[in-house]
Amino acid sequence: MAEVPLASNLHCSCVERLQLPEVGRDHVTWAHGRLFARPVTPVSRRELSTGGLSLFGPGPAGLVAEVSDQEPAEFIRGDLKGYWYPASAKPVRRLRDIWVDLGLLTLARASVTLQDGRLIAKGQALEVPAELGAPAEVVADIRGRRYGSDPRRASLPWRIRRGRLARTFVRAGIERTLS
Repeated sequence: MAEVPLASNLHCSCVERLQLPEVGRDHVTWAHGRLFARPVTPVSRRELSTGGLSLFGPGPAGLVAEVSDQEPAEFIRGDLKGYWYPASAKPVRRLRDIWVDLGLLTLARASVTLQDGRLIAKGQALEVPAELGAPAEVVADIRGRRYGSDPRRASLPWRIRRGRLARTFVRAGIERTLS
């Protein structure tokens, strides 16, 4: 990781071609700096089937199991309720940049998909939290760290404040989205 600093930001799943149609099967996944097993979600399958990029070999569109229009929405609701809402109750996580970023961006992406069925990238999702009433200073912090040129670590007082603001916003946003 030291030789390639951006490698820590890599998230990917390794799926054998013959196993792609097997919905729900766990595959080796690298995310958040560790290996684990998880299935290719309905959201990921929709992304792959509608815009997946192949660097070598055939594109994923004909290989990935089909996804109904309802499957991504059902998955998103379940993920918000079963994973993100309980995770947002753990304040210590909110001190970490990744939890602040993914909390707001996941909520933004989920809101857009549940509202009109579109899947948007994390970069596009940065425009959505402001529309949902997110604290502008937290959105600016995320934009600066993820897409800006200043990678400095935030001070502990700011990380505590930012974490509290993000946690409050994400919890309320999930409640609104699921109601």
